Amino acid sequence: MGTFWDKDIEKWYKHFANSWDRPSREYIRTVLSLGQYNNILECGFGSGDIPLYINRKGIGIKYTGIEITKGFLEKAGVVFPQHTFIEGSIEKLPFKDGSFELAYSRHIMEYLTNYREAFYELRRVTEKRVVVVFFRITSDKDIICDGEGYWDNYYGLPGLKDFLSILFSNCEYHFIHEGEPYLNLIVDCEV
Repeated sequence: MGTFWDKDIEKWYKHFANSWDRPSREYIRTVLSLGQYNNILECGFGSGDIPLYINRKGIGIKYTGIEITKGFLEKAGVVFPQHTFIEGSIEKLPFKDGSFELAYSRHIMEYLTNYREAFYELRRVTEKRVVVVFFRITSDKDIICDGEGYWDNYYGLPGLKDFLSILFSNCEYHFIHEGEPYLNLIVDCEV
């Protein structure tokens, strides 16, 4: 299963690895440092900043990453052999119900044809908490755009909130600026 990102994997790997200090990444590192979760799933791990953080801090978390980009999978298996990496899609997760205490995804939803199936899957495999970071959000409606080999969507906040209220007991919404023109939305939901 190759992707748009596989076309120039070295370029994208460096790009993602160099965004280590972004506020949205700091948010999930703070969540992990609290020590409340023993096993986590990250969907779309890219350059592997979460397993790197876990290793650097010596946090005893069983980490599983799922990714559709073969180049990222190959690198992760070499750089982080103590963690589990699986080829697959956030829209059809190959795990049993309630397999993880926490599921996390950053900047993936905009590249899907529709975020709803991904959230159904995240909710299904998670027993405590789901954290998702959007980098394109609008104040009113969805804007669906077929990009060059991938989707490049903007999602409306009202529809997102309505949908998530059906799946989760409680969701918090945090807006974080990560440089122009991006206003990230962190969605943090209790199962």
